[in-house]
Amino acid sequence: MVGTKGSETTKNSLEHSLQQLKSHFTWNLVEGEHSLDDFEDKVCNQNEFQNSEFKATMCNILAYIKLRRGQHEAALGCLQQAEELIQREHADQAEVRSLVTWGNYAWVYYHLGRFAEAQLYVDKVKQVCQKFSSPYRIESPELDCEEGWTRLKCGGNQNERAKVCFEKALEKNPKNPEFTSGLAIASYQLDNQPPSQNPINPLRQAIRLNPDDQYVKVLLALKLQKMNKNDEGERLVEEALEKAPLATDVIRGAAKLYRRKGDLDQAIELLRKALKCMPNNIYLHCHIGCYYKAKVLEVEKMGGEREELQELIRHAIDHLKKADESNGNFFRISSYLACLHARIGQYEEAECYFQKEFSKELPPVAKQLLHLRYGNFQLYQRKHEDKAIHHFIEGVKINQGSKEGEKMKNKLQRFAKIKLSKNRADPKALHLLAIESPELDCEEGWTRLKCGGNQNERAKVCFEKALEKNPKNPEFTSGLAIASYQLDNQPPSQNPINPLRQAIRLNPDDQYVKVLLALKLQKMNKNDEGERLVEEALEKAPLATDVIRGAAKLYRRKGDLDQAIELLRKALKCMPNNIYLHCHIGCYYKAKVLEVEKMGGEREELQELIRHAIDHLKKADESNGNFFRISSYLACLHARIGQYEEAECYFQKEFSKELPPVAKQLLHLRYGNFQLYQRKHEDKAIHHFIEGVKINQGSKEGEKMKNKLQRFAKIKLSKNRADPKALHLLAFLQELDEDMQPAEENSENLIPLASLAEE
Repeated sequence: MVGTKGSETTKNSLEHSLQQLKSHFTWNLVEGEHSLDDFEDKVCNQNEFQNSEFKATMCNILAYIKLRRGQHEAALGCLQQAEELIQREHADQAEVRSLVTWGNYAWVYYHLGRFAEAQLYVDKVKQVCQKFSSPYRIESPELDCEEGWTRLKCGGNQNERAKVCFEKALEKNPKNPEFTSGLAIASYQLDNQPPSQNPINPLRQAIRLNPDDQYVKVLLALKLQKMNKNDEGERLVEEALEKAPLATDVIRGAAKLYRRKGDLDQAIELLRKALKCMPNNIYLHCHIGCYYKAKVLEVEKMGGEREELQELIRHAIDHLKKADESNGNFFRISSYLACLHARIGQYEEAECYFQKEFSKELPPVAKQLLHLRYGNFQLYQRKHEDKAIHHFIEGVKINQGSKEGEKMKNKLQRFAKIKLSKNRADPKALHLLAIESPELDCEEGWTRLKCGGNQNERAKVCFEKALEKNPKNPEFTSGLAIASYQLDNQPPSQNPINPLRQAIRLNPDDQYVKVLLALKLQKMNKNDEGERLVEEALEKAPLATDVIRGAAKLYRRKGDLDQAIELLRKALKCMPNNIYLHCHIGCYYKAKVLEVEKMGGEREELQELIRHAIDHLKKADESNGNFFRISSYLACLHARIGQYEEAECYFQKEFSKELPPVAKQLLHLRYGNFQLYQRKHEDKAIHHFIEGVKINQGSKEGEKMKNKLQRFAKIKLSKNRADPKALHLLAFLQELDEDMQPAEENSENLIPLASLAEE
C-alpha cells in the first residue's frame, strides 16, 4: 500500500514537472482542429511550407501526432531522428536546441508508464535550465524560434502565436537570419487577416539577412504581384527556381504566381515537377486538376482542336480523381469531375459524381452552385426539363440575390415565357411566375436572420411581406417576432412584445420564441412571467441549444451564474466545437471568479474557477473569431495565478488586433495595471496610462488612468519637488484639462503646476 502511495506521489510530481516544459504537448497545437486526421493532413500535405532545413521540427511534430494516435514506439523513433538532426545541424547549440525534443521524450515515456525514463529526460532539461537559473524553462531565443517554426508549420490559428514567438526571439537577437525569416513568413501568412500585416518590409529584411532563403523570395514575389510590381516579382521567382529547383514549397509558390498571371502551362509544368517529389500529395493533384480544367476553358474559348481538348480533359479527370478518392474535404471536386465527364458524353459517370457531391454537407454557396450545375446537366445533356426546373427552384431558394441565384431565376422566367407563349393558362408556367411566393420570402427572411447584423432589418421586411399573403401562418409570425426582437435595441425601437405573444399564440410549440419573450419581460421587470416561460421552454425542449443559450442569458442577467454555466455546459455537449459557447462559458466563469473573490472564497475554489475560465476562453481565442477582449481576459486570468509569460503573450496578441477605441483604451488600462502591480514596471505602466487617456479622457477608464497618473506625480514630487517625470506628467494632465474646457473657464478651473508641486 505504501509503495502504491509512493508511486502515485512520483507520478503527480512528474505530471507537475511535465506541465512546466516547453514542449509540443504543452502548446495546444490541435485545439481548434476538427480532428487529428485534419491536423496531420494540414501539417504533412496541405501546408506548402515544406522544404525548410528545419527537419528536426517536423520530426518533433510527427512524434506528437504518433503519440496522440497511441503509436508510442513510432513516436520514439521520430524523436530519435530529431535528436540526430539537431546534433548534425546545430552541433554548437545542441543542448539548448534539444530541450523541446527532450521534453517530448519525457511526455512519451510518461504515457508509456515508464516514469523513471520520463524523469531522466525531465532531469536533462532541468540540468541545462539550471545553468540559466531556471528549473524547467529558460528564456532562449532558440526555444522561441523552435516554437515559432512549430506553430507556423501547423498554420491556421497558430500563425498569430508563431509571429509573437519570432518577435520575442528577435528582441534578443535582432539580426538573426533564421528568426527574421520566421517573422517574414508569419507576417505573410497573416496578411489576409485583419489587421493587415503588410509583410513587404519583413520579407525584404529576411532576404537581406538570409539571401539563400528561396521560399521567402517567392512569398515576396507573390506579394509584389498583388501590388502590380510584376517585373521584380518574376525576377525573384526565376532566381528562386534557379537556386532551389527541387524545393517543393518554392515550386508551389512559383506555380501560384504563374497561375495568377494566366500562364497555365508554366504553372502546370511546375506542379508536375513538384509531384515527382511528392507523388501522393492530394493537394498537388487537386491544384493540377483545377489548372487543367481552367486550361480546357481557355482552349475551348480560343476554338482549339477536339483532340487537344479531349487530352486536357483526360489529364484534369486523372488528377481530380486522385484528390476526390482521398478523404480530403474538397468542396466542388466531385462536381468538377461530373462536368468534365459530361463534356465528353460520359453521362453515367457524371451522374455518379453529381450524386456524390449532393451527399456531402456543403455550405450554402457550394450547394447553390451545385443545383445550377446539375440543373444545366439535366437540361442540356439529359434533356430532362422538369428535373432541371426542380433544381433551379431549389437553388434559387438558397440565396436569390447571388450571381448563381440570378442565373437560375432568369432561366425559370424564360421557361415560363416559352410555356405561356404556347398556352396562356399553362399551370407550370404560372407556378414558376409565382416564384415570388410567401414561402420564398420566408426562406429569404430566415437566411437573412441567420446572417444577423445589418440583415435583420431586411429579414423583418421579408416576413412582413410573407404575412401580407398569409397573415395567420405560424412560421412567418415566428420569423417576424424574432426579427423584431433582434432589432429592439436599434432605433426606432421595435417593441417586440406583441409580435412575440402573437407568435406563441399561433405556434405554442416554438420554445425559442418563449425564451425571447422571457428575456424581454425580464428587461421590463416582469420576472415571474419570464421565468415561468423559460422553465416551460426548457421542460419541453431540453436539448434545443438556442433555447438553452437564451435561458442561460436570462439566468446570467438574474445573477445566477451557476445555473447559467450549467445550462451552457449542457449545450456544449451537443455542440462541442462551438466557439461562442466556449466564449460565453469562459466569461461566466470569469464573472464567477470575481463573485467568489468578493465573498472571500477559498484559494483552491478560485484556482479551479480560473482554470475553467482559461480552458474555455482559450478555445474561443484560438479560433478565427473576432472576439475583442478575450485575449486580454486570458492575460488577466493568467496574471492572477502568477503565469506572467502567458499573460504577456495574450496582452501582445490583443494589442496586435484592430480594436475599436473603447476596447483599445480598456486594454491600455489593464496592461498598465499588469505592468504596475505584477511586473513592477512603473515606467511602462505610466506609458500605457498616458496612451489610454489620450483615447478618451472623459470615459470611466480615462478617469481611472488620469487619477493614477496624478497619484504617480504627487508621490514623485513628495520625494523630489523638481522630479522631471512628475512635472512632465502634470504638464500632460494640465494640457488635457485645457483641451476639455472652454477658453474662458481655463484660468479659474485649472490647478496651477506650482501648487501641485507644493502639494
